[in-house]
This record gives sequence, structure tokens and C-alpha cells, in this order.
Amino acid sequence: MELKQSHLPNGICGSGDQFEMEHINPEYNVIDMEAFALAKVAEQEKIDFLCLKYISDGADGNAADDWTQEVKKLQSH
Repeated sequence: MELKQSHLPNGICGSGDQFEMEHINPEYNVIDMEAFALAKVAEQEKIDFLCLKYISDGADGNAADDWTQEVKKLQSH
């Protein structure tokens, strides 16, 4: 069973063994090492899994600046 929230966008989570600076892999659109590991275990154990993430940067050369701006936005909510 897929767990989805109709009011939230869905993504496919990927991971890697290094910090991603430029997303060029079309197989996934979210990069998160921790969520990927949890999702992988849930899949192997046949456990439903839903992860909500606040995307803080674009995984590119502006990631540090993006993260700083997004944290400020999040604090104001």
C-alpha cells in the first residue's frame, strides 16, 4: 500500500556516497541519505513508510546559501 498525502508533492528518494553538487540522475528527485536508508529497510521488511521532508537546498553550488535562507523561512512559520 502506498502512503500518500494528497496535498503534498510526492518524490522519489535517492542517496549516494558523497555530497551531491549537481543533480543529474532522473531516477530520483530528492536526495536524502537518512530517508533513503529508512525507506530501504521498510521496503525489505514490507513495512509501510511515509517520510515528510522540508527541502532546504538544491544540492548545487548554492546549497550553503539556500540552506541559510530556507532555515530563516522555516523559523518564521
